[in-house]
Amino acid sequence: MISIIIPSRSAVALAAISENIATTIGVPFEIIDYDNTKDGFGICKIYNLCAQKAQFDNLVFCHDDIVFHTAHWGEKLVDILKNNTIGLVGITGATYKSKYPAPWVSIPTQYYRSNLYKGHTAKEIPHDKIYEEVAVIDGCFISMRKTVWKQFKFNETQLHGFHMYDIDISVRVGKEFDIVVARSFEIEHLSDGVFNHVWYKESLHYHKNNESLFPGIMGAEEPDQKCFDGHALKALIFRSRILKMKRTERLRYIFDLLQIYPKLFAFGMLKTLR
Repeated sequence: MISIIIPSRSAVALAAISENIATTIGVPFEIIDYDNTKDGFGICKIYNLCAQKAQFDNLVFCHDDIVFHTAHWGEKLVDILKNNTIGLVGITGATYKSKYPAPWVSIPTQYYRSNLYKGHTAKEIPHDKIYEEVAVIDGCFISMRKTVWKQFKFNETQLHGFHMYDIDISVRVGKEFDIVVARSFEIEHLSDGVFNHVWYKESLHYHKNNESLFPGIMGAEEPDQKCFDGHALKALIFRSRILKMKRTERLRYIFDLLQIYPKLFAFGMLKTLR
């Protein structure tokens, strides 16, 4: 019923997630694993190669460092995917993705939608919502019907590394289908995203070549898009050294931010941004 695709660099991690899936999923499944140390392929190519082998109509693409904490989560996922208006199901994401090459987490946290397990502080799962709509989902867990994958596939033409694949598949599929974060089951992600200079280089290149896809936004009730773009610009400016950003790029982001918030000059830009 569900084909689960897992690229892994660790036999120990693969064994752990395989056992966890077997004891929690609650439906027939297969695991298609891929040793992503042997060929040097990017994650998009790996995902597409593995999806071609899938025998089931429901696909899950996930990292090897996640833990499922909900019994029979497979049944809950399949029920969501039966809704043909839904294209992607994730476990965490946001209702907006800026046109700027900043991570989706750069927007205010009240616009995140997440059902990530938080260990001893795990929140109670809301009983009145099975899922919530978003603009983008995080790549730690991405699910779709095989028909959706065949229509969109992962963008191995433009993306040759291990970044931006989740944003890309979200904004492309989101033009035709709803993108949702599941509320009916929980997943724990054992690592955090890394937003370094390698990530920034790939993000910058991707955003320059796909301007027509942005901004990605869900819901007319959200604040002015300038608010979100301002937060994205602020995140880029203050990470400029870590991202090894060119001076011209940083100045352009500062200029764009001042177009949104011209009073920053009057109050002292750096102090205000903090």
